[in-house]
This record gives sequence, structure tokens and C-alpha cells, in this order.
Amino acid sequence: MLAKEVFIMQLKRDTDFAMRTLYCLNQNNDTTDPDKPAGLSLSEISMQTGVPRPTLVRLCEKLEAYGIIHSLPEENNTDPIYYSGSALLNVSLLDVIVAIEGSGEIFSVFDHRSAVYSDCGGQLKRVQNSVEKILNNASMKILFGTRRNIQTSNCSPSTKNG
Repeated sequence: MLAKEVFIMQLKRDTDFAMRTLYCLNQNNDTTDPDKPAGLSLSEISMQTGVPRPTLVRLCEKLEAYGIIHSLPEENNTDPIYYSGSALLNVSLLDVIVAIEGSGEIFSVFDHRSAVYSDCGGQLKRVQNSVEKILNNASMKILFGTRRNIQTSNCSPSTKNG
């Protein structure tokens, strides 16, 4: 029998970077008016999150296309200002994954003609549906908490373990 280990599900790199971006934008919302576009430029987001600017351009375009974030052109029209607004807290982790990755399907790697898929496809689909429900219930409000709980203005990854 295999030793029982803790299962860790890892986000893809782009989804991790998108979550850092959303967390950072959420931190920078105006606390008196959460719908006021008090956003950050791509340069500011990159500096605070450690996400490379070219990657941010691509991710912010995807997040904006899904209505998760919004942008305003900066006065010099070279660097848009991105903001999240209060609706961000209602966005689910599944919404972010689909916006960034194009699909939340974790078993899409299987060739549908393979023995694994033909023998186990129904069970894999049930697991997929269960995971989707969990990810859909994980809202940014649950993940990020309220702004009062945030103690730092730096949005870069934590160095804490655990």
C-alpha cells in the first residue's frame, strides 16, 4: 500500500500570477468607495507582485475581457491603470482559472481514445464536477478576506512556510 501523503494541488504559473495581480488590486481599492477606480499601472503592479510586465499585459487583457478587472488609460496613454472594483470579491477561483487558462478541466490531458479515459472517464468526470464546485465556491472574498485584514502594502509572494 502506498504511504498516505498530503495532497497539494498547484495552480499553473499564469493563474498564480493572476491571483497575485488580483490580490494587489484588491489591496489598493479605495476603502471609502470600493467602486472608485483607484487602480495601479502595469509598472506598479509588476513592481509590487514580481510578475514580469509582458506577462502582466497578457494576463490583464484576459482578466479584463472576462470583466474581472477594468482599465482606464493613463494620461500619457502608455500605461493603463487597472482596478478591480467591489465586484472582484464575488469572483470565484474557477472564474479566474477559466479566464486565464481557458478551461478549468483538470483531466483534459487524457486522450479520449485511451484506455484510461474509456475505462475511467465517467469517474474522472464526477471528480471534475466536484472540483469545479469547490473552486466555484472559493470566492475572492473568502480567499482575500477584507481589506482590514491586510497588513502590508507589498503584494509579492510571502516567504513564510505553511
